[in-house]
Amino acid sequence: MNLKYLSENFSLVLCNNKKMAIQKHNKVDYMKPTLERVEQNISSGGTVGVLTGARSKGMFILDFDLKNAEKPEEWYDIFCAKVAIRFDRDFMKALVVQRSPSGGYHWLFLCDMVE
Repeated sequence: MNLKYLSENFSLVLCNNKKMAIQKHNKVDYMKPTLERVEQNISSGGTVGVLTGARSKGMFILDFDLKNAEKPEEWYDIFCAKVAIRFDRDFMKALVVQRSPSGGYHWLFLCDMVE
C-alpha cells in the first residue's frame, strides 16, 4: 500500500524496522524518495511512513491504540457508531481503515481545509 501513496504523490519518509525515520523530513531538507529507494528500503527490512497534512494532499491519520483498553472492540464499536451519526456518508465511504500490527486501527482520510 505504501508504494501506492508514492505513485499518488503523497510525501513518504523512509523508516527503519522500528518506525523511526532514517531520512530528514523537515520542510527545508525533505527530499521525496524514489520508487527504487523505497523498494530497496522495504526489501532490507525497513518501512515507509506517510507525512500528513498539506505535504500529502491533506491526508490525516488517526491512530487508535487499543492494546491497553479494557474492552477494546466494544469501545471501538461505540466510537464508530458515534462517528457515523456525526459525519455524512461521503466521509464514511472515503475513509480508509487499516488494522495496525498491535491490533488497533488506523483511519486515513483527506481534508481539503489544510493550512
